[in-house]
Amino acid sequence: CSEKYYEPEKFSSRVSVFGFKDHCAPPFELIEQSCVDMDNWLTKDVENVAIVHCKDGKGRTGTMICAYLLYKGFYDNAKDAMDYYAVSRTENKKGVTIPSQKRYIEYFSYYLKHIKNQPGIGFDRKTVFLKSFTFIGIPTFTYGTCVPSFVVFSGEVKLYKSNTFEIKKSEKEYTMHLKNPLPLCGDIKVDFFHKDLFKKERMFVFWFNTTFLEHDITQTLPITSDKNDNVKRILFSKNELDKANKDKKHKFFPENFKLSINIPLPENGKEDNDKGCNNKEKKKCDDKLKSENENLNSSSTDKLNKFSDTRKVLPTSPENFSRTLSPPSKKREIPVSNKDDSLNRPLSASLDALTVDDAPTADDAPIVEEEQLSDDDEDDEQVTEI
Repeated sequence: CSEKYYEPEKFSSRVSVFGFKDHCAPPFELIEQSCVDMDNWLTKDVENVAIVHCKDGKGRTGTMICAYLLYKGFYDNAKDAMDYYAVSRTENKKGVTIPSQKRYIEYFSYYLKHIKNQPGIGFDRKTVFLKSFTFIGIPTFTYGTCVPSFVVFSGEVKLYKSNTFEIKKSEKEYTMHLKNPLPLCGDIKVDFFHKDLFKKERMFVFWFNTTFLEHDITQTLPITSDKNDNVKRILFSKNELDKANKDKKHKFFPENFKLSINIPLPENGKEDNDKGCNNKEKKKCDDKLKSENENLNSSSTDKLNKFSDTRKVLPTSPENFSRTLSPPSKKREIPVSNKDDSLNRPLSASLDALTVDDAPTADDAPIVEEEQLSDDDEDDEQVTEI
């Protein structure tokens, strides 16, 4: 994204940045951090106001505002929160429209109800093992079929890149196997591409979090088991996949198109996938997340330094949620403010994308997006002030 930071001293440095990329779902744990940070400011004084924004002020902004409405108990389910935001924010009642962002609002609603305040239960990233993907119904990008490939990311870290698959036009269902089951943990992005002779174009992309994947929270289709393939099949409909959901006339995807995430069933019949990220897999997940966060923090600080001498202080623990910027005139690093330090409390919560370079997506062929994903379904949309 081409978004730029403004100088934080314009707001007396009462600025918190909870950045994630345009058209993307937020890192799940960032959602509660944003809610806590905003709530600490708003409850300190009845006169305090929090201004939440992103590039267009709709998709990412709406994701975090809907989460805060749930966090404060204004609504007890994600749909009502999203409906309220859509009516309040837009004239056409289209608020948060990207399926992955809506999915993460549903995740947060489930977390608040079933995990956050339950005795003995805490948020724990879970590991699942990805065996394969299945197209149920074949996309028709070239001559009635497609030549797909996919890339799997953990945050910004590329975990796996597939070869291309040749699908015959006569196929009704097609499974794409990984070489070995791939351990996944936390926030996962999957990007599917179609390749013809001259270009590569995105078919669809989606995000999910492994902790919630098997709870059947957001999927409209039931989770099933296929004993013949020895897998559990977690189905996503066309409308639950970013970009594919915009194919209203079914030009590229059959109306009943589904994607199945296939997770191997254990031989003993028990759900080994219910374990948290532990032992070897926990270390692998944590190493990737640590590397990702170090790159994220470094690039964000470099970006801010283009505008001033301001140093960005990132949280190091769940207790230090506020991402506070110190005034450049002091030219020193100020630790994250505590609850009693009103001077450095945030006024503006920015969701602008952090400047992390896109990880490679597939091989060297150019990627051509036939239809750009957008936070707004229509241009020049008239909006009402929240």
